[in-house]
Amino acid sequence: MQGAVVALLADLWRWAADGRDAPLRKRRRPGLRLVPSLVKPLTALDAALRSAPTSPGARVDAAQAAHDLAERLDAAGAEETAWGFYAAAAAVAPDEHAYAAAAGRFERRHQRYTAAAQWLARAARLADRAGRSMDATAALIALAGTVEDQEHHALSARLLAFAARYARHRRAPLGEGDALLALGLQRHGLGYTAEAHGFFTDAVLAYGTDHPRLVRAGLEIGRCWLDEAEFVATLKLHEVLLRHVSAPLDAMLAAARLTRAAAATGSEQLMEEWWNGTMRFLGMVPTGVATATALVDLARAAGTWGLRVRARVAAEAALALAQEASDPVLTSAAAYIMAITTLPRVPVELARTVFPDIPGDDDGDDDAEQEDAWAEDAGAADASEEDPWKEVHVEQDWEATAPLDMDPMNPALEPLFNAITCGLGPRGSGSEPPLVPRG
Repeated sequence: MQGAVVALLADLWRWAADGRDAPLRKRRRPGLRLVPSLVKPLTALDAALRSAPTSPGARVDAAQAAHDLAERLDAAGAEETAWGFYAAAAAVAPDEHAYAAAAGRFERRHQRYTAAAQWLARAARLADRAGRSMDATAALIALAGTVEDQEHHALSARLLAFAARYARHRRAPLGEGDALLALGLQRHGLGYTAEAHGFFTDAVLAYGTDHPRLVRAGLEIGRCWLDEAEFVATLKLHEVLLRHVSAPLDAMLAAARLTRAAAATGSEQLMEEWWNGTMRFLGMVPTGVATATALVDLARAAGTWGLRVRARVAAEAALALAQEASDPVLTSAAAYIMAITTLPRVPVELARTVFPDIPGDDDGDDDAEQEDAWAEDAGAADASEEDPWKEVHVEQDWEATAPLDMDPMNPALEPLFNAITCGLGPRGSGSEPPLVPRG
């Protein structure tokens, strides 16, 4: 089959270059017909190659078919052959920004950053020329990400600021919001949290009221708050977001974060309820990096309370998914959790290096239960724990009922929190009902 694909790719390049299409009408590629996912793009590509290459319509059809074929080959793991079709699609239709952007994304994913930057810059120019301001802004954001991948932080920030100004000038508020959100995430990743919060606020205001992108922005901001150990703000924000999400994947991520934040604030009852809620959503989504991320959050929540069995089982599941996805950060996090939960006795100082949400000595005597749990013998602790997946079959009308009786959130975060909640409105703008009904 691989030889037939390569032959077809050669035909496409020759057809685009000099129009020698007559021999193609008699050529058959039976090996390719054995792959069901390739039938549709192959049929379209064969039809386009039988037309005159000087026909604009034929070139557009050939480019789209080549792009579709590239995506299917890419998904099947035939990455280098897929790249040939990505590049061919961009060459056959050189004025179409979408194919240049696809080529740039592929090159970036394979860490060929110079080529990726060239393709993405070209995509931005072509989209601007075509009056597609949102697509041009998206290409600029991707270009900034490519620069950030090479740790050119200042240049990446300038590109994102330019993308925001460009979108504002072109009256594309959604593009402006996307660029500002990306800029906030970039600054937050570098440790400039106050600056990041300013960009987050600007992004939320750019999106306007009652727009679905606000949910995605809220989830990104909520992850940052969790990383900052702003647990009360994380709880309150994700409680609001779960009223508006319609995608089970988003609901799973939000529920897992709520589990971890509840554990960190000392609310064991609320942690248990959000743990059960996460179990519900885990059964509704495909496995992947997002699932591994949620499982690591669950493991950290369990570890905060010294629940070794829960932490170890969740981390083991996360490790398998992270290794399958070749995600080094999640792999490392899950492996550390598994390692420390197998030790017979763990000083709380050591446990805190893996479970940073365990309260410190200056957090008061009320948190002694969480610290003492790590001082117990691991065997006794394991024997006392129940099955960590016992609530996997939760009733469909599940919702957390424990009250949010805790300290107020950091006042510095309240303006951004209020901007998000006001922008989302009382129930959300999606056509689907929220996954976790309230009241």
